[in-house]
Amino acid sequence: MPAPAAERAEVTYLATVQLPYRDVRSAALGLRAELRHRVRSITGGDADWDSLVLRGPAPVTDGRGRQWWEYTASVRGPSGDKVSAVPHA
Repeated sequence: MPAPAAERAEVTYLATVQLPYRDVRSAALGLRAELRHRVRSITGGDADWDSLVLRGPAPVTDGRGRQWWEYTASVRGPSGDKVSAVPHA
């Protein structure tokens, strides 16, 4: 018997980090770890890592005029009971 539609629903999980230097590898590793933690803590399952999208580095300037590099990652995964993900249309 197939699972109810709510159990099969997928959502997009997001994570963002700002680093004081350009380092795509470190950002990707950290963001992937954060997304893995979010998905597992919410659903107990795993994300669809083929859907992982990493954006950045995008330069941002803080209130003191220092430049930072922002990276954002998103991944699709199962929805959970908690509201910590952005629904996918």
